[in-house]
Amino acid sequence: MSVVRYEEVVLLYAEALLETGNPVDALLYLNMIPTKRGATAYLAATKENILLERRKELAFEGFRFHDLARTKKDIPNPDPVLITHGLVPYGNYNFALPIPSGEVDVNANVVQNFGF
Repeated sequence: MSVVRYEEVVLLYAEALLETGNPVDALLYLNMIPTKRGATAYLAATKENILLERRKELAFEGFRFHDLARTKKDIPNPDPVLITHGLVPYGNYNFALPIPSGEVDVNANVVQNFGF
């Protein structure tokens, strides 16, 4: 079962408003989240501020990878001692997810992503 949180929708809407050239309304929607939590409001709606708020609000809920992929950012290496492969650059085959085998099996034109 998939659950959609209201805060996720608000922050995605703020991002969409910013991307379509409406930074004033984007700031209004961005600040809805920290204001509700009693935190400091943002002074400007920027892509970085929206992604930071998404990272704080949606921590440990599985959105980080998709935010990085959507914004074409590399996957950082948080711990160089435990993770020895370094960062994963956007576009690298390690960034791809497997295509479900049911999709590959029914369509001869679909080729499984490298490494899966």
